[in-house]
Amino acid sequence: MTNDDLAAHARAIIEANLYLTVGTTDPEGRPWTTPVYFAPAGERDFYWMSATDARHSRHLVERPQVSMVIFDSTVPPYHGRAVYAVGEARELSGGALDRALEVYPRPDGQDATPVRRAEVTAPAPYRIYQATVSDMWVLCPREPRQPCRSMAWPRTTGLGAGGMTQRLGPKPVASDDKDWRRLAGSMTGPLI
Repeated sequence: MTNDDLAAHARAIIEANLYLTVGTTDPEGRPWTTPVYFAPAGERDFYWMSATDARHSRHLVERPQVSMVIFDSTVPPYHGRAVYAVGEARELSGGALDRALEVYPRPDGQDATPVRRAEVTAPAPYRIYQATVSDMWVLCPREPRQPCRSMAWPRTTGLGAGGMTQRLGPKPVASDDKDWRRLAGSMTGPLI
């Protein structure tokens, strides 16, 4: 499987799923995850709407770093397909909010109604948030309990019955990342 194949696989997962799980941390470093209905924009930006008093929204005020996973929870056991990402998120205002409202909610959102600016600005209790991805990984697509057949470096080994993740692109710096493939790109270029 080539890097292009894995990138196409990641795009398909992102387009096919309506929810992403966003991970945040509180000021003491305690983690919190929550599912949010999202809209992708381009290859590095994800938008969602949340209440300003939601735990994850409060966390973003002091710690904008986030982790994310997009996956289909309806597939049979050991057939999981997922995209993982890290980046930074923020509450939007001004022109950035106007641009976000052009893509949120997504057109295939299964009856999601359009959001008006007045619904996501003060005094309304909701806001639009944007996560910008800095690194992205994809769970290796393969049959259960089979090795990942990747043309990309390095050959990987299984992580047990739960699965294996492919990190695409340049060799990671940390040696403990050998089972991941990062989707190619950088902060300024396309990731997938």
